[in-house]
Amino acid sequence: MLSISIIAKNASRTLPACIQSTRGLCDDVVVVVDSSTWDDTVKTASGLGARVYVRKFDNFSSQKNFAVSKCRYRWILALDADETVTPRLAEEIMQVLPGTRYSAFSIPRINYIFGRPICHTNWSPETDRHIWLFDKTKAGWSSAVHEQVLVTGPVGRLKNPKTHLNYQSVEQFIAKMNQYTSLEINSGKRSLTARLIRSHWLRVFFQPKWKFIRHYFLYLGFLDGWHGLFLSYLMAIYGLTLTVKSWQKQTGIYRS
Repeated sequence: MLSISIIAKNASRTLPACIQSTRGLCDDVVVVVDSSTWDDTVKTASGLGARVYVRKFDNFSSQKNFAVSKCRYRWILALDADETVTPRLAEEIMQVLPGTRYSAFSIPRINYIFGRPICHTNWSPETDRHIWLFDKTKAGWSSAVHEQVLVTGPVGRLKNPKTHLNYQSVEQFIAKMNQYTSLEINSGKRSLTARLIRSHWLRVFFQPKWKFIRHYFLYLGFLDGWHGLFLSYLMAIYGLTLTVKSWQKQTGIYRS
Protein backbone atom coordinates (compact mmCIF):
# COMPACT_ATOMS: atom_id res chain seq x y z
CA MET A 1 0.00 0.00 0.00
CA LEU A 2 2.92 2.37 0.71
CA SER A 3 6.21 3.02 -1.09
CA ILE A 4 9.22 4.94 0.19
CA SER A 5 10.76 7.39 -2.28
CA ILE A 6 14.33 8.60 -1.63
CA ILE A 7 16.80 10.67 -3.65
CA ALA A 8 20.48 10.50 -2.74
CA LYS A 9 23.95 11.73 -3.56
CA ASN A 10 27.06 10.58 -1.72
CA ALA A 11 24.79 9.32 1.04
CA SER A 12 26.37 6.00 2.02
CA ARG A 13 26.90 7.29 5.57
CA THR A 14 23.30 8.36 6.30
CA LEU A 15 21.30 6.07 4.01
CA PRO A 16 21.39 2.95 6.25
CA ALA A 17 19.61 4.72 9.12
CA CYS A 18 17.11 6.21 6.66
CA ILE A 19 16.11 2.89 5.09
CA GLN A 20 16.24 0.92 8.32
CA SER A 21 13.82 3.39 9.95
CA THR A 22 11.16 2.31 7.42
CA ARG A 23 11.32 -1.40 8.31
CA GLY A 24 7.85 -2.73 9.04
CA LEU A 25 6.23 0.28 7.41
CA CYS A 26 6.49 -0.86 3.78
CA ASP A 27 8.06 -3.43 1.46
CA ASP A 28 8.95 -1.10 -1.41
CA VAL A 29 11.87 1.33 -1.13
CA VAL A 30 13.04 3.23 -4.23
CA VAL A 31 16.34 5.13 -4.17
CA VAL A 32 17.30 7.39 -7.08
CA VAL A 33 21.02 8.17 -6.98
CA ASP A 34 22.58 11.23 -8.61
CA SER A 35 24.84 10.00 -11.42
CA SER A 36 27.68 12.23 -10.16
CA THR A 37 27.83 10.27 -6.88
CA TRP A 38 31.33 9.00 -6.15
CA ASP A 39 30.84 7.03 -2.91
CA ASP A 40 29.15 3.65 -2.23
CA THR A 41 25.56 4.95 -2.19
CA VAL A 42 24.38 2.53 -4.91
CA LYS A 43 25.99 -0.48 -3.23
CA THR A 44 24.68 0.58 0.19
CA ALA A 45 21.10 1.05 -1.01
CA SER A 46 21.09 -2.24 -2.91
CA GLY A 47 22.49 -4.06 0.08
CA LEU A 48 19.61 -2.76 2.19
CA GLY A 49 17.02 -4.15 -0.22
CA ALA A 50 16.10 -0.96 -2.07
CA ARG A 51 15.42 -0.79 -5.78
CA VAL A 52 18.08 1.58 -7.09
CA TYR A 53 18.08 3.81 -10.16
CA VAL A 54 20.91 6.11 -11.28
CA ARG A 55 19.88 9.37 -12.93
CA LYS A 56 21.61 12.58 -13.92
CA PHE A 57 20.46 15.36 -11.59
CA ASP A 58 18.72 18.31 -13.26
CA ASN A 59 16.60 19.66 -10.40
CA PHE A 60 15.01 18.41 -7.19
CA SER A 61 11.44 18.11 -8.45
CA SER A 62 12.42 16.15 -11.55
CA GLN A 63 14.57 13.81 -9.50
CA LYS A 64 11.81 13.24 -6.95
CA ASN A 65 9.08 12.81 -9.56
CA PHE A 66 11.24 10.20 -11.31
CA ALA A 67 11.60 8.33 -8.02
CA VAL A 68 7.83 8.44 -7.49
CA SER A 69 7.26 7.07 -11.00
CA LYS A 70 9.27 3.96 -10.07
CA CYS A 71 7.30 3.23 -6.90
CA ARG A 72 4.97 0.23 -6.94
CA TYR A 73 2.21 1.59 -4.73
CA ARG A 74 -0.14 4.55 -4.90
CA TRP A 75 0.79 6.09 -1.55
CA ILE A 76 4.26 7.63 -1.30
CA LEU A 77 6.31 8.66 1.73
CA ALA A 78 9.09 10.92 0.46
CA LEU A 79 12.35 10.97 2.39
CA ASP A 80 15.78 12.47 1.89
CA ALA A 81 18.75 10.21 2.48
CA ASP A 82 19.61 12.06 5.72
CA GLU A 83 16.10 11.69 7.20
CA THR A 84 14.55 9.00 9.37
CA VAL A 85 11.02 7.93 10.26
CA THR A 86 10.38 7.94 14.01
CA PRO A 87 8.54 4.90 15.43
CA ARG A 88 5.58 7.09 16.41
CA LEU A 89 5.35 8.53 12.92
CA ALA A 90 5.43 5.04 11.40
CA GLU A 91 2.63 3.94 13.72
CA GLU A 92 0.56 7.03 12.90
CA ILE A 93 0.96 6.48 9.15
CA MET A 94 -0.23 2.88 9.44
CA GLN A 95 -3.26 4.06 11.40
CA VAL A 96 -4.37 6.90 9.10
CA LEU A 97 -3.87 5.48 5.61
CA PRO A 98 -6.50 2.68 5.50
CA GLY A 99 -9.73 4.19 4.20
CA THR A 100 -8.51 7.79 4.39
CA ARG A 101 -10.47 10.54 2.64
CA TYR A 102 -7.34 12.67 2.24
CA SER A 103 -5.16 12.96 -0.86
CA ALA A 104 -2.04 13.82 1.15
CA PHE A 105 -0.73 14.54 4.65
CA SER A 106 1.67 17.18 5.94
CA ILE A 107 4.32 16.06 8.42
CA PRO A 108 6.42 18.17 10.82
CA ARG A 109 10.20 17.71 10.74
CA ILE A 110 12.82 17.98 13.48
CA ASN A 111 16.05 19.45 12.09
CA TYR A 112 19.34 18.56 13.72
CA ILE A 113 21.74 21.37 12.81
CA PHE A 114 25.32 21.49 14.05
CA GLY A 115 24.60 18.47 16.22
CA ARG A 116 21.45 19.51 18.07
CA PRO A 117 17.71 19.83 17.39
CA ILE A 118 16.62 23.35 16.48
CA CYS A 119 13.38 24.51 18.09
CA HIS A 120 13.24 28.10 16.80
CA THR A 121 15.15 30.25 14.23
CA ASN A 122 12.46 29.46 11.60
CA TRP A 123 13.58 25.81 11.69
CA SER A 124 11.13 24.45 14.27
CA PRO A 125 9.22 21.22 13.50
CA GLU A 126 5.99 23.11 12.81
CA THR A 127 7.72 25.80 10.74
CA ASP A 128 9.23 23.00 8.66
CA ARG A 129 5.93 21.16 8.19
CA HIS A 130 5.35 20.09 4.58
CA ILE A 131 3.53 17.48 2.51
CA TRP A 132 5.68 14.37 2.35
CA LEU A 133 2.99 11.65 2.39
CA PHE A 134 0.71 11.64 -0.65
CA ASP A 135 -1.34 9.72 -3.18
CA LYS A 136 0.74 9.88 -6.38
CA THR A 137 -2.39 9.83 -8.55
CA LYS A 138 -3.43 13.15 -7.01
CA ALA A 139 -0.12 14.88 -6.27
CA GLY A 140 3.38 15.57 -7.58
CA TRP A 141 6.53 17.58 -6.96
CA SER A 142 6.89 21.12 -8.32
CA SER A 143 9.66 23.82 -8.39
CA ALA A 144 13.32 23.31 -9.20
CA VAL A 145 14.53 24.21 -5.69
CA HIS A 146 12.69 24.47 -2.36
CA GLU A 147 10.38 22.00 -4.04
CA GLN A 148 6.90 21.26 -2.77
CA VAL A 149 4.12 18.77 -3.41
CA LEU A 150 1.09 20.13 -5.24
CA VAL A 151 -2.09 18.23 -4.37
CA THR A 152 -5.55 17.85 -5.86
CA GLY A 153 -7.88 17.14 -2.96
CA PRO A 154 -7.96 17.55 0.83
CA VAL A 155 -4.75 17.50 2.89
CA GLY A 156 -4.58 16.08 6.41
CA ARG A 157 -2.07 16.78 9.17
CA LEU A 158 0.02 14.20 11.00
CA LYS A 159 1.16 14.93 14.54
CA ASN A 160 4.44 13.03 14.79
CA PRO A 161 7.59 14.29 13.06
CA LYS A 162 10.27 12.77 10.93
CA THR A 163 13.87 13.70 11.73
CA HIS A 164 16.39 15.41 9.48
CA LEU A 165 20.15 15.24 10.05
CA ASN A 166 20.54 18.62 8.42
CA TYR A 167 23.64 20.81 8.23
CA GLN A 168 26.30 19.27 10.44
CA SER A 169 29.08 21.72 9.56
CA VAL A 170 29.57 25.18 8.08
CA GLU A 171 31.26 23.54 5.10
CA GLN A 172 28.13 21.49 4.40
CA PHE A 173 25.91 24.56 4.73
CA ILE A 174 28.02 26.56 2.25
CA ALA A 175 28.13 23.70 -0.27
CA LYS A 176 24.35 23.29 -0.21
CA MET A 177 23.83 27.06 -0.22
CA ASN A 178 25.85 27.33 -3.42
CA GLN A 179 23.80 24.58 -5.06
CA TYR A 180 20.42 25.92 -3.93
CA THR A 181 21.06 29.55 -4.87
CA SER A 182 22.33 28.58 -8.33
CA LEU A 183 19.26 26.42 -8.93
CA GLU A 184 17.00 29.24 -7.80
CA ILE A 185 18.69 31.78 -10.04
CA ASN A 186 18.55 29.43 -13.04
CA SER A 187 15.02 28.16 -12.42
CA GLY A 188 13.47 30.66 -14.81
CA LYS A 189 11.47 32.38 -12.08
CA ARG A 190 12.45 35.77 -10.77
CA SER A 191 13.01 35.52 -7.05
CA LEU A 192 11.93 38.15 -4.54
CA THR A 193 15.60 39.11 -4.28
CA ALA A 194 15.84 39.70 -8.02
CA ARG A 195 12.79 41.98 -7.92
CA LEU A 196 14.25 43.92 -5.01
CA ILE A 197 17.50 44.50 -6.89
CA ARG A 198 15.60 46.09 -9.76
CA SER A 199 13.49 48.25 -7.47
CA HIS A 200 16.08 49.94 -5.24
CA TRP A 201 19.70 49.33 -4.28
CA LEU A 202 19.01 50.16 -0.60
CA ARG A 203 16.83 47.09 -0.36
CA VAL A 204 19.74 45.01 -1.61
CA PHE A 205 21.90 46.47 1.14
CA PHE A 206 19.41 45.84 3.91
CA GLN A 207 18.00 42.49 2.77
CA PRO A 208 20.72 40.31 4.40
CA LYS A 209 20.41 42.34 7.63
CA TRP A 210 16.65 41.83 7.60
CA LYS A 211 17.15 38.09 7.09
CA PHE A 212 19.32 37.92 10.24
CA ILE A 213 16.83 39.97 12.27
CA ARG A 214 13.97 37.80 11.03
CA HIS A 215 15.60 34.51 12.04
CA TYR A 216 17.29 35.62 15.26
CA PHE A 217 14.68 37.93 16.75
CA LEU A 218 11.28 37.43 15.09
CA TYR A 219 11.66 33.64 14.99
CA LEU A 220 13.29 33.60 18.47
CA GLY A 221 16.60 32.21 17.26
CA PHE A 222 18.26 33.51 20.43
CA LEU A 223 16.41 30.76 22.32
CA ASP A 224 18.50 28.22 20.39
CA GLY A 225 21.67 29.66 21.94
CA TRP A 226 24.88 29.75 19.92
CA HIS A 227 23.30 27.44 17.35
CA GLY A 228 20.54 29.97 16.70
CA LEU A 229 23.04 32.84 16.45
CA PHE A 230 25.30 31.09 13.97
CA LEU A 231 22.39 29.75 11.94
CA SER A 232 20.89 33.23 11.69
CA TYR A 233 24.22 34.59 10.45
CA LEU A 234 24.44 31.83 7.86
CA MET A 235 20.90 32.49 6.65
CA ALA A 236 21.88 36.15 6.19
CA ILE A 237 24.84 34.96 4.09
CA TYR A 238 22.41 32.82 2.09
CA GLY A 239 20.35 35.94 1.36
CA LEU A 240 23.48 37.90 0.41
CA THR A 241 24.65 35.12 -1.91
CA LEU A 242 21.29 35.02 -3.66
CA THR A 243 21.40 38.82 -4.00
CA VAL A 244 24.84 38.82 -5.63
CA LYS A 245 24.00 35.93 -7.97
CA SER A 246 20.80 37.73 -9.01
CA TRP A 247 22.83 40.84 -9.78
CA GLN A 248 25.39 38.83 -11.74
CA LYS A 249 22.68 37.26 -13.87
CA GLN A 250 20.98 40.58 -14.55
CA THR A 251 24.28 42.15 -15.62
CA GLY A 252 25.12 39.19 -17.86
CA ILE A 253 28.22 38.01 -15.97
CA TYR A 254 26.64 35.10 -14.10
CA ARG A 255 28.07 31.64 -14.62
CA SER A 256 26.48 28.61 -12.91
